[in-house]
Amino acid sequence: MRSKPRPIVVDGRPMVAQPAKEFENLLATRRQLGGQAAKLRILRDALVDITEFLDLVAEEIDGTAAAEPREAPSACGLSSPRPVRRRAAVGPRPRLLPA
Repeated sequence: MRSKPRPIVVDGRPMVAQPAKEFENLLATRRQLGGQAAKLRILRDALVDITEFLDLVAEEIDGTAAAEPREAPSACGLSSPRPVRRRAAVGPRPRLLPA
């Protein structure tokens, strides 16, 4: 069971005292979150690529041009004000075969 951190004041600055083991656990959790954030960025980039590909497929099926290129969603689910950052392509994109 975790103990409650003890508030202390050092040189007039409020701080929290906690055992070294709990501090090590906090550092490990921080490292894990950093790794998960990197994975989420990769998944977001893949989602943007899939969305663009599906837009191309829809254009080919409908024979119309897409309205505007989409932007990547931000962390809160709203559109980002800056253009989508493209990552290096891993391989060629699939092409539609003529009917």
